[in-house]
Amino acid sequence: MIVYRLCNKKEIQEILNTKSFTNIGSINNNNSKLNNHTYIINQKYLHFFKDYDSLFYLYLKPESNICIYNIPDILLEKYRGEGKYLDRLSMKRIDKVIEYAIPNYEIEFTYLQKIDKVIDNIDFFDYIEMNYNDKLETIYEINKKIKIK
Repeated sequence: MIVYRLCNKKEIQEILNTKSFTNIGSINNNNSKLNNHTYIINQKYLHFFKDYDSLFYLYLKPESNICIYNIPDILLEKYRGEGKYLDRLSMKRIDKVIEYAIPNYEIEFTYLQKIDKVIDNIDFFDYIEMNYNDKLETIYEINKKIKIK
């Protein structure tokens, strides 16, 4: 299934240079106020959104990157959970969002399908109005082998 992740430039360079996720991810503590994932101590995890529009719970600013992965359903279901985010319109209520927290050692480079670099701020209203494609630049596609700039 296709899933989405927001990454910074340093992470993208590491992934493309090493074709590995060994040094990627973050160590998390179990915190029911943020999500319902169960984390193993000292294990790095990568978080993915099920839906593209969930990226807009985060701040899409220049130099951030939208990564599109095709991860086997069985792996996603094993690590499925809910994240809690402020709603995208009023920022007053909490939305529960399907997301996946997968240990970095379970992610393979071949799962990465595409990377779009954000070249201008994109907010949820840009997404609703379909006014954001010119604010993205594709820097990697699995079949085109575009190199990061």
